[in-house]
Amino acid sequence: MKTPKLLIIAGSDPTSGAGIQSDCLTAYSLDVYPMTVVTSITVQNDMGVHQRHDLEPELVMAQLEGLLSRFQFDAVKIGMLGNANILSAVSDCLSKYRDKIGPVILDPVLKASNAFTLSDDSMILLLREKLMPLLELMTPNLNEYVHIFHAQTKKRIPALADVFSRDFIPPDTASCHLLIKGGHFEDTACDYLLLKGTNTLIPFRGSLLKVAFSHGTGCTLSTAIASFLIRGESLDTAIAKAKAYLRDGLVNPHLFEPQYGAICKRPPSLDSIKSQEKPYELKA
Repeated sequence: MKTPKLLIIAGSDPTSGAGIQSDCLTAYSLDVYPMTVVTSITVQNDMGVHQRHDLEPELVMAQLEGLLSRFQFDAVKIGMLGNANILSAVSDCLSKYRDKIGPVILDPVLKASNAFTLSDDSMILLLREKLMPLLELMTPNLNEYVHIFHAQTKKRIPALADVFSRDFIPPDTASCHLLIKGGHFEDTACDYLLLKGTNTLIPFRGSLLKVAFSHGTGCTLSTAIASFLIRGESLDTAIAKAKAYLRDGLVNPHLFEPQYGAICKRPPSLDSIKSQEKPYELKA
């Protein structure tokens, strides 16, 4: 049987807690074979990101050309792109090989958890106009969502999930599905799916977790969604299973040092999957 392949385009994290290394661990644990294109090298450890060195766009393009000229991919997961020139190069190459790739999922990594900037502000307009039309799904957290779609209006992020959903005004520039991650809400860990061309937020509710190690949650979730889509799940089921996968990894982490660990990458248990509320059945 043919092994499904995921093309991962992202930055390097030497701790493997996030970035391209974490994406590979996640995909492989879900029986998906990862192939990678590196966009940026970071200097970081468990205390945070200290330096970022973006690769030349020509080198990123050469990596993509090398893989896409030879292989078909069942999906593409994009993480940190670093700057506008790399974003433009990736968009151009994916457009060129559109018939050789499956759905494209973007986790728009803008800042590290210690507030170190991982992107260039000039990317935002280019992201909306050039990359977003190629996407099946984008998975911004609340801050990233506001920065991408409402930066000029200085829209404030409500602290409560119900207030966010009640006052939500869909962006008129979204040309793909959006999964807006609500891990920063104070009342519940509710993610909201906005289907392209609709005005309704679909909630994926979960309980707030207090965990010791949360580095790489966005990378893990988006790669798990891509992997479950490759395995034939519908979008809503892929999101629910990916949330269960992430929850299991957060509550049962790898422990390395007395004060350091990482999200564990293993398939979710059946009980964990059942615990995820599936509020909506997407129609074909």
